[in-house]
Amino acid sequence: MRNVQSKFAAKIFVCVAAAAIAGFTGCGGSTAAKSTPTPAPTPTPTPTPTPTPQPTSIAVKFTGPWPIAVAEKIGTGAWAAATAQSGLLTVSVPNGTSNYGVAYVCPSGQPNVPGPETTAEASITDGATLTLGCTPPSPGTVNVAGSADATAIAGATKIGIDTNNTTTGVNATSGNFSAPMVPGTDDVVARATDAQGNLFAIKIVRAQTIPGTFNGNAPITFTASDVPTTATLTTSAVPQGFSAGSIFVTYKTANGTVSNLLGNSQNSAQIYPVVPTSDAAAGDLYAFQADAGNPSGQFMFVSQTTANSSPGTLTYPAAPAGVVQPAAAPFPTFDASYTGLAQAAASEYIASVSWQENGVGYAINAYATAAYQTGATTLSIPDLTTIPGFLAPALSGTSVNWEYGTVGGSYFLALQPTPATFTRAVVVTLGTYTEP
Repeated sequence: MRNVQSKFAAKIFVCVAAAAIAGFTGCGGSTAAKSTPTPAPTPTPTPTPTPTPQPTSIAVKFTGPWPIAVAEKIGTGAWAAATAQSGLLTVSVPNGTSNYGVAYVCPSGQPNVPGPETTAEASITDGATLTLGCTPPSPGTVNVAGSADATAIAGATKIGIDTNNTTTGVNATSGNFSAPMVPGTDDVVARATDAQGNLFAIKIVRAQTIPGTFNGNAPITFTASDVPTTATLTTSAVPQGFSAGSIFVTYKTANGTVSNLLGNSQNSAQIYPVVPTSDAAAGDLYAFQADAGNPSGQFMFVSQTTANSSPGTLTYPAAPAGVVQPAAAPFPTFDASYTGLAQAAASEYIASVSWQENGVGYAINAYATAAYQTGATTLSIPDLTTIPGFLAPALSGTSVNWEYGTVGGSYFLALQPTPATFTRAVVVTLGTYTEP
């Protein structure tokens, strides 16, 4: 019996194995053998084409008056005239190239006289949009009459009036004033001060429609609620070899009127007035700045704008090395080795020359981001004289003012519009030479 079971089990094993190999689903004693079909060949897949690398497009916006000349440079190539359309220049940077430059000359507002020339050199890693521009002409104004009364403020001897266009005032504790204002909506800031401009009270008349009746024909009347409190501005230690300069604190209203909160005798102290809550409003800003310098012509400025009266500590950067005098030349080269602001979110190097001829001022400014420089230790004023509209150098024998330095902060000074709030530090070296 065991032999019969063994033979039966062996038969079952052979049958299952054969079925597994041949693809059968069953096993019969007299089923005819089937041939295995030849599988169709696997088709060779079509290779996916490699995409063509696309260039990087940089949108360059111009604000203010349109430049009288525009040029661009790609990589290490030569500068060439560029054409912009509808206030926008599109710079196309090929794949494999990172750096580019844009140069332009602003109008001066005077016939046949060019304004300043500016070059801005950057990397595609600095962002896809640049905002450049020229200073707009002074807007038209209308004279607005009003009156102010600060007789209730102890210590005050006169009244300053700040508008969105100018500063005027009353040389007494009460009286009438007339101020040129830009048509639109204007905030007017009245300051009760002493003869040195030290602030004793501040009152803000907001959202005045110009032209129109100012303050409902009522005087700006100061009361005890307009007297500011004070706060202390904290700065880091001044770097060795530098001496602390002035402290500046200004207040900007939501509609753009700027007022100085410190008088002449306060600008070396670190105590400043705080606008009373009854006069402050959403959208107003404080701006703080401290500076320092040395006898060699080196200066540093640290600044911050905030929506409140507590900026924290203004930190001076490290002192630069000694002055590196540029060699006098029509288009000079400047030192750009300072790294004290390299860790800023936006860091750029600056160089400029300016001079006068026949009572007319000329200037050429160059900016290059740290990403563009990639460790380069010099920055040159480019020669763009072969491109129509760009400036010729100063005449031989002319006294030329020069400047080089570094800017570091929360935005690019030369490439981006100024945000409402920001931090910034500037280290510059100034000097002169005679044009060869």
